Amino acid sequence: MCIPGCGGTGKSQLIRAVTKYFLITKRMQVMRKLAPTGIAAAEIGGMTTHSFLGEQRNSGKPHTIKPGDAKLENQWETG
Repeated sequence: MCIPGCGGTGKSQLIRAVTKYFLITKRMQVMRKLAPTGIAAAEIGGMTTHSFLGEQRNSGKPHTIKPGDAKLENQWETG
């Protein structure tokens, strides 16, 4: 699910409501909350998109996701 919108439109509130639903239905293990910035990720209790994809900030080296990356594939399949 992607929740786009301008600031102050209730995106974080919606994410908290969806998170509560996943908690109640005991399905948190399949939920991943991603945001484009660290501040936004902290606000929703998630992680940055780059962190989820295994990117390192300012590493100077491009990171290529390869088939067989077990950690990423597992998160993608369960997320």
